[in-house]
Amino acid sequence: MEENDQAVAISRRVRELLESGFYQLPPGISAEPGAPLPVRAPDGAIHSWIVPFTAENQIVAWAQLLPTLESLRFSVFGEQKPEAAEWLDPAAILYRVADVVGLGQHLSEPVLTYDRDPSRLVWMVESRPPLRRWFTAGGIVWEAPKWDPEITG
Repeated sequence: MEENDQAVAISRRVRELLESGFYQLPPGISAEPGAPLPVRAPDGAIHSWIVPFTAENQIVAWAQLLPTLESLRFSVFGEQKPEAAEWLDPAAILYRVADVVGLGQHLSEPVLTYDRDPSRLVWMVESRPPLRRWFTAGGIVWEAPKWDPEITG
């Protein structure tokens, strides 16, 4: 299935799960599911999809589904909701990494992936020269460890 077709199927499935009551937002919170974002494995294949629920420029909840449309998890934020741009705006993510990496580096587009284990979602940006990989999540930036399939968090 093409990536765009898969994104449409993920959107449809999230709406079904929301309408059926399988996913529940807290009372008084009105948020619609946003555009699905692919979560890529280290080899570049799509591991899963994230669908954010936003209200007033904050993420109030998010769903993670496998490409098979199976729900992996649904998480609702409590009092401290992250700013949507921290997780959803590639330009803001790139700016955050550039601030740490410094001038004179060519930066790749951010890719949503994970740090060693699929439960540890991060954005990854590559810098050159020399090639280095950077992770960012929740406003923090760190150099990505060398990927080793034997290490899981």
